[in-house]
Amino acid sequence: MGWYLRDGGTLIGDACCGANAFAAAFARNVRQIFPERPFREIAADDPLYRCFYEIDDVVYKEEGKGPRRGKPNLRGMNIGCRIAVILSTHDMSCGWAQHEHPQGKRIAADDATRIGTNIITYVLANYQYAKCYNMQKAYHVEGERPREQFVLGQIIHGGDWDPNPTAVPNLLKHLAANSTIDVAFTRADVDLRKLDVFQHPVVYMTGHDDFELTDQEVASLRGYLANGGVMLANACCGRQAFDTAFRREMRKVLGGDRSGRTPLQPLPLDHPIFFSLHRIQQVQFTPWMKDQHPEVTTPMLEGVSLGGQLCLIYSRWDLGSGWEGIPHPYSLGYATEDALKLGANAVVYALTH
Repeated sequence: MGWYLRDGGTLIGDACCGANAFAAAFARNVRQIFPERPFREIAADDPLYRCFYEIDDVVYKEEGKGPRRGKPNLRGMNIGCRIAVILSTHDMSCGWAQHEHPQGKRIAADDATRIGTNIITYVLANYQYAKCYNMQKAYHVEGERPREQFVLGQIIHGGDWDPNPTAVPNLLKHLAANSTIDVAFTRADVDLRKLDVFQHPVVYMTGHDDFELTDQEVASLRGYLANGGVMLANACCGRQAFDTAFRREMRKVLGGDRSGRTPLQPLPLDHPIFFSLHRIQQVQFTPWMKDQHPEVTTPMLEGVSLGGQLCLIYSRWDLGSGWEGIPHPYSLGYATEDALKLGANAVVYALTH
């Protein structure tokens, strides 16, 4: 089953009549297959609830109780940027068959059909991405290997911290091909609970979901940024859950104003970061971004400065999926070429300032 899911398959679990025993067994077995991957409630802003029907709430029916309306509560497990495992703890299949009966707990037939339609739409739209995701990429370095090496550290955190495994290597390949920086580029995973973060002049953080840094991780990141380190971060697929969590955690690391607002501030288009390697004033966005946020038409980066130097660079809209260069049908972010340019500019700016 693990190979099937990694190679692009999707597993859908439906607790017939809302059977708790099935739901518990399904979740337990999925965790045994992928113990390192979180299996959690699917966020309200996930494309699964937006890709065909806009589903904000559904009607639940439970034996011995009247109907109630509530938010959909599907659970899921991601492989990369797609949900590969989906579980409904309330019966949907009887609704799909238009056969409702009073036993157990279920989602009303019309709402079950809407969710089912969205699941099929979501799976089909992600098919090409799912097939490409597990392909291994080889990176060839032409000519004599430089004596110096630049290692971009990617921060490990409690959420899905590495949804785009080939994103950073592709960005570094773009840097090597388009800049005059004569170093070998590579990536390393960074644990903020250890001192290895201080070995990297630039670190990167991303994810889809909520996460929380420990007190030790907060102190380590604060010390890193205060001592000249630079962090580049972005919300993978433009997800609200990560954006909210990131702003909250950065208030712990860097403080905020009296109202509790994040220290992040928009960077104007005349900021040197938009000229450090590529001149960037206009950008192209992904089709999903254009559909969901047509009001966004220019590059948008935020930052925090310490001692007059930019120590944190953040993009609310996705960069990493663009760096991968494979189709991400539900990414709220920049198209590949401009995602690479923005990422390269951020790294070059960090290295030269």
